[in-house]
Amino acid sequence: MQMRDGFTLVEILIVIVLLGILATLVVPKFAGAADEAKESQVLTDTQTTRSMIQLYTVHHNGRAPHLDENGNPAHAQFCDRLLQKTDQNGKLNPAGAFGPYLRTWPANSYMEGEKAKEVKIGVAKYPPGDQSTGWYYSTTTELFWPNSKQNGKELIPLIKLGAATAELPAFGG
Repeated sequence: MQMRDGFTLVEILIVIVLLGILATLVVPKFAGAADEAKESQVLTDTQTTRSMIQLYTVHHNGRAPHLDENGNPAHAQFCDRLLQKTDQNGKLNPAGAFGPYLRTWPANSYMEGEKAKEVKIGVAKYPPGDQSTGWYYSTTTELFWPNSKQNGKELIPLIKLGAATAELPAFGG
């Protein structure tokens, strides 16, 4: 009987074919995991920020963070009012009694770079979905939305569906 020191070509080919079959069964199960993680992150960040905007509005006698201490639009300080301390009137004040409501500003996980953290503020009920900024805040409804698309479709339906991701009522009204 002859002893051999390795595998034959046929044995190696059989192993390669079996590994290929296993890969075709396993890889599709994990392919969507990255998209699911991004979707989950966007939904969580949207709901968290909405909750903090609502809390800010309650603390400041119905005045939303897009308004200054005199009730005038002050869109440039929208994020600052949620990231820093404010007084009862909504004026930025390091010794203020309220805030910060968020530790850091969330980045829209479907976007890259600094635009992922930027907020477009407008009067339209829903975001334009043009990906010009990561987020959109409607001064009409006082709702916060992702301003991006997932695989070419807007994320709005994802936020409106289900009890955990239902559209919140307009704040202050």
